[in-house]
Amino acid sequence: PKIKKKKEGKKRSASEKSSRSSLDRLKKMMAATKARLEILETMEEMGRLLNSTLDEREVRKRAMEAATRLMHSEVGSLLLIDPETKELFFEVALDEKGEKVSEIRLKPGEGIAGWVAETGEAQIVNDAHADSRFFKRADDKSGFVTRNMICVPVRLREKTIGVLQAINKKKGKFNQADLEGFRALSGQVAIAIENAR
Repeated sequence: PKIKKKKEGKKRSASEKSSRSSLDRLKKMMAATKARLEILETMEEMGRLLNSTLDEREVRKRAMEAATRLMHSEVGSLLLIDPETKELFFEVALDEKGEKVSEIRLKPGEGIAGWVAETGEAQIVNDAHADSRFFKRADDKSGFVTRNMICVPVRLREKTIGVLQAINKKKGKFNQADLEGFRALSGQVAIAIENAR
């Protein structure tokens, strides 16, 4: 009888492990589905925005609010390229410290945002201060502390016109799923900017 109980215990233990593993996979799939749904809802919201106003400033502000919400970040900003100087300037920077960074201009390639604008490559930086490209002056000027960021180019007709960034994910770190959603949103932002011009 004791041997039989041990075998039953081992079978139950293996069965429980298998059930837990299946449950974990299901939870991950549900989380991924929820993230995709959130992206789609934000895209729908952006579509409504595109059709509701031609006020360029309002479009940009609301696009940044959507980006910040989608990325679950503390703040977000839209930097545009000045066609004459090729410098990046903060067109929209959300939160009360946004006013302070609006005076900052980045030279081509300067900072992570400048690098993204110059190369056209999106970046996830989960330790901003450890990245040699990080532009500390924005934090110094605003009093804000950047921990991590996700940054994607904003393109119109294959030309980079700016950079969209979300800073300080509220929980955890930015990941590949965030990057996919942010890229999709940057396309919508580009269309919104073009339509409002």
